[in-house]
Amino acid sequence: MKRNRRYIIVLSACLVIFVVATVVAPHQPDWTRTYDTRSDEPFGSVAIRHFLSDVFPQSDVIDITASILETTDALVRNPDPRIYLFLNNGFNYRGQGVDLRLDEFETEALLDFVSRGNIAFLGTESIEGPLNDSLGLAWSSSAPLVAITPDDDTRLVSLNAPGIPDSAAVSVSVSLAAATIVVDDSLGAEVLGHLTTGGSGQTKLVNFVALPWGEGRIFIHSNPGLFSNYGLAEAGTAPYVFAALSHMPDSDVLVDDYYKAVRGKGARTPLRYVLRTPDLRLAYIVIVVGVMLFVVSGARRRQRAIPIVAPPANATLSFVNTVGRLHLAQGDHRSTADRKLRHWLEFLRDELGLQTADLADIDAQRVAARAGVEKTRVDRILTLAINTGKKRWITSADLAALAGEIDRFYTEYNQ
Repeated sequence: MKRNRRYIIVLSACLVIFVVATVVAPHQPDWTRTYDTRSDEPFGSVAIRHFLSDVFPQSDVIDITASILETTDALVRNPDPRIYLFLNNGFNYRGQGVDLRLDEFETEALLDFVSRGNIAFLGTESIEGPLNDSLGLAWSSSAPLVAITPDDDTRLVSLNAPGIPDSAAVSVSVSLAAATIVVDDSLGAEVLGHLTTGGSGQTKLVNFVALPWGEGRIFIHSNPGLFSNYGLAEAGTAPYVFAALSHMPDSDVLVDDYYKAVRGKGARTPLRYVLRTPDLRLAYIVIVVGVMLFVVSGARRRQRAIPIVAPPANATLSFVNTVGRLHLAQGDHRSTADRKLRHWLEFLRDELGLQTADLADIDAQRVAARAGVEKTRVDRILTLAINTGKKRWITSADLAALAGEIDRFYTEYNQ
């Protein structure tokens, strides 16, 4: 425990510094218009997700994380009417990594779902592709979508249905209410709300309509920012949103969490959520760096030098040299010559398969053929062996001549 005290103190200090930095550092909100049902950023929609339980108290609120094709295939078999609620920054390509346009199959599935007596609520700034071709709507914007602007740059949004209280009308920033809908009278659409521009020349534009489709209805609102976290919490649009949603019956609500721009930013895994949240990402980095420092420091502390063990020495050559020097020192050249000749004869028996009991019986031609050497080499060995055998004493020169011829025999045999 004492050995790890230093690392515990360092990691504890890093944790304290992180907590203090997190508490003191100001939060930087992300103003991206994701309308993510799990995001508490200004343009997330976690607030409206909880708000729906108050608007439809007798119904269930269900999160939908699959496409329209996967969802409506099961829902069309349910006879109970339901509401399919969509909130996004546009059913079109917005350059955020995901194409939100509904293709012809998704459009057909959604319209078939509505025609069976269900309701679709589309809170979107624009629609493109087959869906808009089927609905026949035109879209415009009274101002570009920019960051939140001062209160004096406002638009008045209101509902024109009878019985709606005046409190439902609210003045909001142009960044929350800019897009409008151009409705053709031939569509039979019911205009439910307006956006009134400020200034001396006030203009009343349509931003909320209801289209009949088969046995159901399609509600379209061109200012989804009113339903965002910022709209409900900061801009005071809660009465307006409650009144707008009250146009629909108290039925189960399917909240879309699939057609969102955030879907283009990668899979929604726990680690992805941690890395996308600044505070959690910083904590994750501190933990990873701390663990790495602990592992590296601990490994270096416990590392021991490995001694170099020399391989065992080959003592055979040393022994041979010693014995050789001993024989030379004694001057017993005959004994050395006899051993040299005896080893050569043993080689002829073992390697060449020849009978070598007597030197006189050795056939030089046969030995040369078996060993692949010249016959003269074998003849010289036999001659020297016979001559040294006849002598009582042999000189070092006689020994060197015999040993040299035998060594050259081995060399030629190996080649």
